[in-house]
Amino acid sequence: MMKKEPSMAAASGDPFYVFKDELESKVSAVNQKHAKWRAILDAKDSPAAKELPALTHQIESAVSTAEKSVKFLEETIVMVEANRTKFEHIDAAEIASRKAFVATTRKVGNVLEIAREEGVLMPFKQELQAVSAEISTDAVKTRIRKEERKLMQSAKSSTSFRSNLTGQERNEHFLEEETQRQQQIMQEQDQSLAGLHSDITRLHGVTVEISSEVKSQNK
Repeated sequence: MMKKEPSMAAASGDPFYVFKDELESKVSAVNQKHAKWRAILDAKDSPAAKELPALTHQIESAVSTAEKSVKFLEETIVMVEANRTKFEHIDAAEIASRKAFVATTRKVGNVLEIAREEGVLMPFKQELQAVSAEISTDAVKTRIRKEERKLMQSAKSSTSFRSNLTGQERNEHFLEEETQRQQQIMQEQDQSLAGLHSDITRLHGVTVEISSEVKSQNK
């Protein structure tokens, strides 16, 4: 079990704890989106049901980003073990504790919410796997396709409005809607890539900083 209060390694900006904190934030964001998604799904005929397709896509993207943070968390342990002289201030007990935490995150479970009891974090990867599995079931896919068809029918219902437009105006209207849709998709992709780039940059920066501190202490 992880201790509620991290060791001196955490206070020094240890990359493990940097990514652990980041992971908590990302899993929390996934859970918030998932809670909204679940509420809409259970509401059946709610007007908000039209949000399901886009919200499902957002959750998939958020889960993917969070899972990358889990991998970075594992990389910090590998980095410490491969450079024991540089990270000698991180003792064997601390490394064992970190390994236990990561090993726990790999277990398959049905946890859907972040839980803290005496400083023990419930497995993040369990949460991500459970959310990902739930939004990928055949029943959910069928529901999403149903909502997408409704959106298409809604778009067709505006035909009477468009029929009064000239050919050029209809084309401009279509291009405007398509441009907005593509911009939204690109924005979501950019946010995901920006988060990944930020993680990589942070890992490199913190590692360099710790390495410099260790060299300074060994002089």
